[in-house]
Amino acid sequence: MTQKYCHITIALISKKAYTPEGTELVVSGQQTSKPVTETKANVTLDGKDVKFTAYNIGGSNYFKLRDIAQLMNIGVTWNAEAGSIGIDTTAAYTE
Repeated sequence: MTQKYCHITIALISKKAYTPEGTELVVSGQQTSKPVTETKANVTLDGKDVKFTAYNIGGSNYFKLRDIAQLMNIGVTWNAEAGSIGIDTTAAYTE
């Protein structure tokens, strides 16, 4: 069976607050293994096309946080002790 995905464009907009939908941090509690397919997704930033490699898992496209943070110049940190990621929209992106 061949899976078909609709082509949509993901629009990133600078300086606009994110509106949570409510299921962002839902965890199933059960680890599973799913096939991953590298894909190209249509993404725009402030109306201009940008290129990202996306990863399709179970029909949803996923992006690397650092790719988006670098594009939008957003600070991202990793706290190994806490096992957590920090996102700081007031800080510039650094490698």
